[in-house]
Amino acid sequence: MTYEQRQLQSAQAEYAALPQRPRLAAADPVVLPVRMRDGAALRTVISRPAGNGPFPTILVRSCYPRDEPLYRLHAAAYSARGFAFVSPFCRGTGGSVGRGGPN
Repeated sequence: MTYEQRQLQSAQAEYAALPQRPRLAAADPVVLPVRMRDGAALRTVISRPAGNGPFPTILVRSCYPRDEPLYRLHAAAYSARGFAFVSPFCRGTGGSVGRGGPN
């Protein structure tokens, strides 16, 4: 089992053990290119509860596309609990345009 698989399995177990059960249906995630001021498009995954908002929003920026399954698990868990979850990938990673660099 890879590190990423162990991490995903651990997160699934933690969500299953939470006392608060999910109460909302989640809409299908949407993947959009979000344009930055300089024109670069960041590949962004947006998950939210089904229905009309507004919803409180969690923003998780990442440069690790191999962790996308973990982010999607978090997104599904939070969406079912009433939160929108927005996950853009840094420039040059995960399908985002541009060249990444140190922050």
